[in-house]
Amino acid sequence: MNESEHIEKKQKQKRNTFSPPRGGPRKKSLRRSFEERLRAVKLHLEEGFTQELVAREMGITVAGLQQWLNRYRQHGEEGLKDRERKPTAKKLPEAVRDKIVELKEEEPTRGVKKISQLLRRIFDAAALASPSQSGPSRGAKGRPQEEAVIGWGRLAPTNPAVVSRPSPLQRHRCVA
Repeated sequence: MNESEHIEKKQKQKRNTFSPPRGGPRKKSLRRSFEERLRAVKLHLEEGFTQELVAREMGITVAGLQQWLNRYRQHGEEGLKDRERKPTAKKLPEAVRDKIVELKEEEPTRGVKKISQLLRRIFDAAALASPSQSGPSRGAKGRPQEEAVIGWGRLAPTNPAVVSRPSPLQRHRCVA
């Protein structure tokens, strides 16, 4: 095999290999037990192993080990115990979730885009039919929305109840 064939073969191998994104693949963090955290801290503090070595052996980052060390120094072994986590809120309200299932069962070929369009129509219509607040419509920051003129494109508010519809003559009339 001459040198040009060898180079061509190497380039072909390079093209066929997978390379992870820059910075390497993202590692999924595993929750470590209290005993594992305590062992890692004691390996560093009592046995004298470096943070880098302990972190590599435990399969964690040096920053993670440093957090454990700081918690151990501040609170002792109690600082390494599992802390209670706040319960996570449900992502979707029950009514929305049920409606998604109903729409998908009605027509299994409906995709995400179509279902979201239908949901917007259904729930926007329900919100307009039964106003839950009195007074002017409020925007995202809680401030009253101003009425808009049709034809403003993206600048017009999305709530159709607030949009005033001027006649074509009013819209295009020039003011001198």
